[in-house]
Amino acid sequence: MATMNLYAELLSELGTIGNDESLLRKVLSAVKALKKEKEARHTEPPCCYTAEEIEQRATAAIQRYAHGEYATNDEMLKRTERWK
Repeated sequence: MATMNLYAELLSELGTIGNDESLLRKVLSAVKALKKEKEARHTEPPCCYTAEEIEQRATAAIQRYAHGEYATNDEMLKRTERWK
């Protein structure tokens, strides 16, 4: 129901613009930009891995940890010293 109210409000505001072609073009451009932005957010993956690859990597990491294959906090701090 809220969507219908927003739609009605949008139409009402568009009606106030009247026949001003310049304003209508600006509104149309803005709407297209918002649509393009929304589509881009939904089509670009959040990272370079698929969901299956992330699951495989997480499973492998848990298995490595269970087998004692991990770095201690002190070891990680020593590694990060080289990053500076």
